[in-house]
Amino acid sequence: MFLPEPIRAERVRDLPSRTSCSAKRDCGRRCARALGQCREGMTLYESLRSADTSNAQSAHDLAVGHISMHKVLGALGDPIAALAQLDSCTALLRDLLSANADNVLALRDLARSRLYSATLHARLAAGGRLTEPERASHRASAESAFEEGSRLLLGASGRGLLSAEDSTLVSGARLSLEHSRSRH
Repeated sequence: MFLPEPIRAERVRDLPSRTSCSAKRDCGRRCARALGQCREGMTLYESLRSADTSNAQSAHDLAVGHISMHKVLGALGDPIAALAQLDSCTALLRDLLSANADNVLALRDLARSRLYSATLHARLAAGGRLTEPERASHRASAESAFEEGSRLLLGASGRGLLSAEDSTLVSGARLSLEHSRSRH
């Protein structure tokens, strides 16, 4: 899916207070534009998938669309909707891998989806608006997703070496998880 510019994971409202109002508005407009593009892409991917549910490529494309949608929703400050996108992605990729366990690209995307999920759950667990049982539930989900994502990513890398991009993703998820533990 094409996004005009990278969307940062921080929400518009989390931009530093010294950031100009026009910069915040620009970021908000880019996120809104990206959301529209993701919705259009998802409509296309869903129609391709429904036209031939046995097509592995359409399943993978739809899963990657869910990953893109999660990034935009996260940037817009909706972690619950972002997690729902990752859950849909995970289900598609698990189905795809059950039919073809040797699909390294799908395995890597599943691992990355789980690490994104770990990060979001950890951020929710560290937040102050939830009850302690809710934070504990998100912390447990973060732990589980991090463990699975890390294990799968190492397996998908073949030699046990991660790319710089994957190393950054693992490190970021680990930091979010450690932060959520310290807030306990």
